[in-house]
Amino acid sequence: MAAEMPNTEIRPMDFGEILDHTIRLMKTGWKPLLLTGLLSGLPLVIYNGLMLSLLPKSDQLDTPTSNLLMRAAISATLGDYTNLLELGGVLVALLLLAGLLSPWLKGALIVIASRLYLGLPVTMGMALRVAGRRYFALLGTSLLILLFGLLAVPALIIGGLVILAGLTVPGGLVALCVYWAFNRHALLIEGAGGGMPAIRRSFGLVSGRFWPLLGMSIIFYMFAAALNSQLAFVTQVPAQLLMSVFSNPVMPWVVALCSGLLTAVVAPLYVVGLTLVYYDVRMRKEGLDLELMAARQEAP
Repeated sequence: MAAEMPNTEIRPMDFGEILDHTIRLMKTGWKPLLLTGLLSGLPLVIYNGLMLSLLPKSDQLDTPTSNLLMRAAISATLGDYTNLLELGGVLVALLLLAGLLSPWLKGALIVIASRLYLGLPVTMGMALRVAGRRYFALLGTSLLILLFGLLAVPALIIGGLVILAGLTVPGGLVALCVYWAFNRHALLIEGAGGGMPAIRRSFGLVSGRFWPLLGMSIIFYMFAAALNSQLAFVTQVPAQLLMSVFSNPVMPWVVALCSGLLTAVVAPLYVVGLTLVYYDVRMRKEGLDLELMAARQEAP
């Protein structure tokens, strides 16, 4: 494929510029970003809709057998756990599906954000294909990070002498999340190997820039949380009020869909911001040449 030249400034940015550029890229690439974000939240939309549908309504309390969850619970008290196990199996399967799809779809968001920043054409299908070719590397790295996180908890408890574990555990896990932040970027943008090579590359990029990156992460998290709260007030709150008034079986799915729409906006926003920070770190530490990087972007 012929090299495509980037249409962006080649210079480090301060946080205000990164935030401004993030919003501009969200506007420029709203279609692939929002569609991919909505796809990433689909399993949880189904999970939340099912959970809300299973909650007993006020008019079902007098006739518990009219509610699937209450009927399964009554059967369980009589020794028949079949319905309860089937419901639990469906819910667990949806959570497992969300976990399996997450590395692929978040990887696709990184591909979209990267190509938007470099001024290269991108579609959702293109990004899904590029991330799909590295799916098992993405999944393996995510599982390895999860394992390291689980192993870190007892070490952090011991390190805090148990008494201070309330500080050392969350603080240590936050620090690890910052050091692991660029593992998917290393995989998809640089072509690093899955597992430890991607994790080591992320650690290397963050090393020496930990505190600025921690500060940016906190501010981005607060910004995303504020946006999420505002959108939730506009979408979820009215839907939940309607659900409390009307016992229509469609209303739980409306509330769940509103939650999915929030994910479609907030998840891409965070990924785009993190991708800009990734490029900023590489320019500061390595003098990254964006033209060379654009030429190396994997062909869809």
